[in-house]
Amino acid sequence: MVECENVESEKLAKHLSKLTGDFKLWIHGSIIYASFNVESFSMLTEFRRRLKRMKTGFRFIKIQTVSHET
Repeated sequence: MVECENVESEKLAKHLSKLTGDFKLWIHGSIIYASFNVESFSMLTEFRRRLKRMKTGFRFIKIQTVSHET
């Protein structure tokens, strides 16, 4: 889960849709929150890089590792 300030929700959704097909956005006050899943840490690093380029204030609130049982 990520918390963002100073960014339009449409821009955040655009970047998340490139990263993952399944995400949720919600707004509370002037802060946008996003919940999403990625397949790898490198995908999360790429998303972080994109957020930095957008010059938005952000912080990851919760990062959780999920194992896939086969």
